[in-house]
Amino acid sequence: MNFNKFGWYLVYLGILFGFVAGVFAYIPYNLRWEYAEAIMKSIRGDGAKLWQMQDEFATYARFKLGFGLGGAVTLFIGTAMIFSSKENSAENCKSCLFCKETIKLDALICKHCGKDQPPEDPNAKLHWTCPSCKAISRGHMTQCGVCDKPRPEDVVFRDRTKGAG
Repeated sequence: MNFNKFGWYLVYLGILFGFVAGVFAYIPYNLRWEYAEAIMKSIRGDGAKLWQMQDEFATYARFKLGFGLGGAVTLFIGTAMIFSSKENSAENCKSCLFCKETIKLDALICKHCGKDQPPEDPNAKLHWTCPSCKAISRGHMTQCGVCDKPRPEDVVFRDRTKGAG
């Protein structure tokens, strides 16, 4: 299960609940003039409309509280799921050579196909410059990507990842 994606669904649901709570908070405000008229009728002796409106306002308040708390809890759980789930990024994952599924970088056995993983090439994330054409090739490449000349044994690898110069 993709907890990051599910967390985002919960965040959207929490926002929707918050919107619904806002609607139930606005309804009594929208009925303020009818409520004022009901108060005036109640003063004159007809209090039925006032009691009916007060019951409606109590129901709106319960809905507002329920959807508001539900939205807050759903938002909290969704953001917790988003921040607690680790992204399958290039820094901490690799692709299995046999089944091509994403597995952890330090996995010795693929959790999908059960095959032993070969040791990681230490130069795979580094880059090297071809002495012939001066093109930059990735560290796992045994020949230049431009001129197809083989990588020399005395090549100098450079870190060209984010933040490295």
